[in-house]
Formats: sequence, structure tokens, C-alpha cells
Amino acid sequence: MADGKERLVKEIGNLYLSDKASDIKITVGDVILFAHSVILTARCPAFELVLKWIYTGTIELPDFDSDIEILRLAHIYELTDLKELDIEHLKFISTIDTMSRLLNEAIILDLTELTQYT
Repeated sequence: MADGKERLVKEIGNLYLSDKASDIKITVGDVILFAHSVILTARCPAFELVLKWIYTGTIELPDFDSDIEILRLAHIYELTDLKELDIEHLKFISTIDTMSRLLNEAIILDLTELTQYT
């Protein structure tokens, strides 16, 4: 018999792509992916920050790595205001050490406002 932890992991895993108790729909082309905000925010701190921004219009951009994650999410979910805010913050906090990572991200996301900056 499985212990409580194994059972919990299995039950939560069964929610993957399930519409059961889903409170988020992510649309990719014609495909709808069902998700659960409590799982996303527990597993991805950047997603929690983005959700807070969606609800309150405020966000704390704690460090370069978090900013990059937030930029990716803002780009994917077409959160234009958040993306622009994060781009300006990344420009402000970038250093010689982080510039190559910023350029790589700009190229991957096809963000000309950053490729021209770097």
C-alpha cells in the first residue's frame, strides 16, 4: 500500500492537463491546456509574481533571474504592459556579467527592443 506522500503525489499528478477543479486555461494555437493556479504558483515563484501583477497591477522584480522568468511569461501570455515594464527594469539592472544572457533571451524571444539595446 502506498504511503500518504506517494498517494498525494499521484493524486496531484492526475490533475495534470485535467479540467477537474481547473481555474486556468492556457491556449496554445487550437489546443487548450487546463491548469491549476495553486500548483503553478507553488511550483513557479515567477508565475506567482505574474498572477499578482495581473490582479493588482504591481510587481516586485527581485533579481535578474526572476526578471528573465517573468519576461518569458509576460511574452508568452502577451502581457504587453508587464513585458515593457520588465524590459525597462532589465535594462536598468543589467551588468557586464548579465548582458550576454540578456542578449540570448532577447534573441530567443525575438525582442528587438532588447537586441538593439544590448
